[in-house]
Amino acid sequence: MKDTGALLSDLQRATFLQNIRNLNGQEGVFTAVRSHVNKTYQQQVDRHLVGVDCNPWYLAGALRHAFAHGALTATPQNVQPQAMGTVARFLSRGLFQCMDTEFRERVRQFEQMLDG
Repeated sequence: MKDTGALLSDLQRATFLQNIRNLNGQEGVFTAVRSHVNKTYQQQVDRHLVGVDCNPWYLAGALRHAFAHGALTATPQNVQPQAMGTVARFLSRGLFQCMDTEFRERVRQFEQMLDG
């Protein structure tokens, strides 16, 4: 996870984080998730919640971890009813776009090597 910070440029990360922060109910989502993850993830969630730069993939990982281990439901207490789904969909789309970009670049490099 620690190497994922390089998958986005500074501008992409800042824009992505700002878009997450603009989602209705996102603060409640990450507050609910925070207590279910380890210290490294908590630090990234804390950074996000106070509005400073963080690694958005840790936010996605924290959400996945909390759900996968059964500690979090789709509608946790004190979270706006549709916020969890909104945040999860946004992070999921971001992850897929990032993976697609990374995959295209690796294929391009591989094809260059073959043409080499």
